[in-house]
Amino acid sequence: MSSIMPAFRPACSNAKQFPASALRHRPERQSNLQSDLQSVPTHARRRRTGLRILMSLLATVFVATGAVAETVSGNDAISAMHRAAPRSPQHAGPQDRPQDGANAALVKTIDFVGLAEGMTVVTVGRGDSDLTRALAASLSNTGTLFLADVATDGTGGAIRASDEFSSRALQLSRKMADERSLFGKVVVVPFAPPVFADVRPPGGADLAVVDAPVANWRRSGTAHAAFKALHAALKPGARLILLSPSDGGHPGWLVQQAEAAGLRRAGEMEALADGRIGLGFVRPGA
Repeated sequence: MSSIMPAFRPACSNAKQFPASALRHRPERQSNLQSDLQSVPTHARRRRTGLRILMSLLATVFVATGAVAETVSGNDAISAMHRAAPRSPQHAGPQDRPQDGANAALVKTIDFVGLAEGMTVVTVGRGDSDLTRALAASLSNTGTLFLADVATDGTGGAIRASDEFSSRALQLSRKMADERSLFGKVVVVPFAPPVFADVRPPGGADLAVVDAPVANWRRSGTAHAAFKALHAALKPGARLILLSPSDGGHPGWLVQQAEAAGLRRAGEMEALADGRIGLGFVRPGA
């Protein structure tokens, strides 16, 4: 036992000397007590500042990632439409959907519209078109689509709520009942300026898409009332997208009417497929 202890004692002695050795390699520990006490608040402030910067960067990355994840591309919207209600065997799913010109045009239009999950969207004049079906499928689980139908006097003139609207609304409602998986959260409302009587809550729409024969609004004198109704349906900061024929669509006049109703131009005019242009506006106040 005694032969073991001498070998053990130096090890213990070295262990006792370790803190002193450590201090020799850390000059800041050799300062006097007063200096150490003065340095602690500074170090703490630096640590807190570093943590705040780190948390801010993480929050920024999280928000940006979330925004990207919620965006619905045109391809995603078309895929959702075909999954929810395939129209024919060749359209049974996105994997065997033909990449024809009509699909390409629809993809470009939806990408320009700027759809995101969870939105409340108002469409004007689209009926049960492919654009409406794609929007409805994309919002079926997270958002709401108000399908505002343009009721005319039968000659393309004044916009008004009428028996004609009731007939079309009934037809659309029947289609929606047959395709509940696609049109589960679609509400059909009349577009009868100056108000959207049935959009709830008032001023609660994140996006409005107008693809109606707005040239009729010019002839009938209802353009100002129509744009005021759209303005009232939107949240502050929400967007209005106008899809208009590039030939005879009167884009300058449309911009003038939208701005007169309190909307502000947002972005550049874009040439879409099928001979149409896209104009973007925003309701100020965000």
